[in-house]
Amino acid sequence: MSSGCRHNSAWTLGQAFSQPRDIVAVSPLGRISTPAGAHIEGDSALRDAAEIRDIENPWLTQSVYMPERGQFSLEQTSGLAWSPDGRFLVIAINNVGGEPYLLAYWDIHRRQYRRLLIGNLSGTSDLACSQSGTYIAVSSRLSKDPPLYLWRAQNGVFHFVEPIFRFDRHSHHLLGIRSLAFSASEQLLFAVGEVGASAPNVLAHWDELLLLTLPDLRIQHSIKAPEQVFALSWRANQNDVVLCGSYGRMFTLNIKTGEAVRLPLQGALCRCHPCDDDLCAFLAGDNITIARLSDGAIVSERVVAEQDIGTLDMRWSLDGNKLYVASGTGRTYVYAL
Repeated sequence: MSSGCRHNSAWTLGQAFSQPRDIVAVSPLGRISTPAGAHIEGDSALRDAAEIRDIENPWLTQSVYMPERGQFSLEQTSGLAWSPDGRFLVIAINNVGGEPYLLAYWDIHRRQYRRLLIGNLSGTSDLACSQSGTYIAVSSRLSKDPPLYLWRAQNGVFHFVEPIFRFDRHSHHLLGIRSLAFSASEQLLFAVGEVGASAPNVLAHWDELLLLTLPDLRIQHSIKAPEQVFALSWRANQNDVVLCGSYGRMFTLNIKTGEAVRLPLQGALCRCHPCDDDLCAFLAGDNITIARLSDGAIVSERVVAEQDIGTLDMRWSLDGNKLYVASGTGRTYVYAL
């Protein structure tokens, strides 16, 4: 592992770890988490841990362990999610057959562990944690199971919320849910639903944008997406959501009116600034770009290595002064406003 960094304008480039990882998640506190798995040599007990490294000081590392050591393997991790305040880390773990059957939850500050679920989620699509860690949501590829699962913390204990979720469309079928995002108020959950309608010898597919109330998961609004959506992020005003669609096209969507406006920008992954409603970071081609949503003006760009693009994750710091970006190769990018 290299702790050296080189500076380019406002960007700092570093290396958090040396072995490649399939899954990484970035915390607003500037940490990168990844399953340790088989990459840990020597102590076999470390293979049932998750690594947490400080992006700017990669020699500061922490491992969190599963009490059921030997029963579950983090090598089968299918998803990671940090709470937006950087305190809670949630991991979804698959069994040998590929079906998720465990959610593990850590309070990093208190070093507390929760095992939330053992069961069949029919293939995890996305995993999200709310601002203060009150809610954890998991979307599932639809089969006989509900497409969305929710847990709520009460007095420090998580309880499964029996959803009232109903998708009532004549001749329309909800095929799955992905791209979950909680509002900062923890009153709403935004999700992308893949919808299909059967016709003779044809199954048409499109995306519907679902705004769900918490904790009952009732559909407050259902809006047909302007095109297939691959990523989304709440804007600071909490009235609009930025969408990344096909071919990198981007839109801003008003959740009250359902109006989608095409942005003069392109991106496959977006993270809106937590305080500045007009500022957004996104991955466009082989660049990390920070731009103004109002006019598309570029604030800063950074070229990323080609091998990083497929496993990038990024988060703004809590105060919005830094953007942390990390990849499965261990390479990290930090931008300071």
